[in-house]
Amino acid sequence: MHPVILFYNLENSKGRTLKMLCLRLKIKIRIITKEQYNQTLGALAGIDGFPLKEEVYTGDGFTDEMLVFKGFDNALLDRFLVEFKKLHLTRIGLKAVLTEHNINWDSIALHEELLAEDKKMHEN
Repeated sequence: MHPVILFYNLENSKGRTLKMLCLRLKIKIRIITKEQYNQTLGALAGIDGFPLKEEVYTGDGFTDEMLVFKGFDNALLDRFLVEFKKLHLTRIGLKAVLTEHNINWDSIALHEELLAEDKKMHEN
């Protein structure tokens, strides 16, 4: 399984820097647009058996930067995070690994879950 990162709201200089990092690490990038927020994460990641829906998302969506990692072993994920830190980029608080638990979620559901987790982690 080739590693893939789903990019949300990273059409900026940080996103361009991250694209260069991904190129170096041979990680495929999929830029997710608001119109795709109703698709399952499995479909967005290009996994067989997860077809894309025909209807387009028309809600408000979200503007937070978010990353979803698919097909990463621990070593590659650690390397990506170390290299990210070396680039001195501002934090992306919303990050997730694609799992059998969240593969059927859409982007909105994942975003809400990650926001709740991030809030809990930073309450103290």
